[in-house]
Amino acid sequence: MANRTDYGLGAYISSANVEKANELASRIAAGVILINGAGVEMKAPFGGFKQSGLGREYGVYGLEECLETKTITGYEP
Repeated sequence: MANRTDYGLGAYISSANVEKANELASRIAAGVILINGAGVEMKAPFGGFKQSGLGREYGVYGLEECLETKTITGYEP
């Protein structure tokens, strides 16, 4: 049911069974998922899925979005 939306910025799971909550979190299409009162980690990559946007801010993932890969090949005569 959580994935039947056009958006996927964040989700929250409350459960006495943390193992089951982690398994459920891995199946939810959202950029940030908080379990049992966990707060948002400001240094962690942040962004959404689907109509909530693509890409991430912060961390390596945020930096990589600003980069383009270039391949240069050659030889020294």
